Amino acid sequence: MQNLPPLKITVIPRKRKNEEKNNRLPITLDKETLQEYQQYSQREAAEKLDISLTALKNACKYVGINNWADATGPKTSSSIFQFSSPSSEDGDTSSQTFSSSSSACTDE
Repeated sequence: MQNLPPLKITVIPRKRKNEEKNNRLPITLDKETLQEYQQYSQREAAEKLDISLTALKNACKYVGINNWADATGPKTSSSIFQFSSPSSEDGDTSSQTFSSSSSACTDE
């Protein structure tokens, strides 16, 4: 099997609404360049590269990056909520932990 050259894609930014003429230069991206920006969210990486989010996603697909590791941490949908029920007659206080991402409750 022969070594293939790394895939590169050139993104030509479009003119923005408030610009009379497009003064932004084309950007050539490869897998290594895009991996340097994976420490940011996709939106932040697109802003830093001065391209649209859609152009960034298409470039990632072209060079073989199928999922973007989100650097911002877990979203609120995967957070864990702590619920405490009022004391029962026998003095047993129970609390439940609910994880909305797995939709499972566990007794503590």
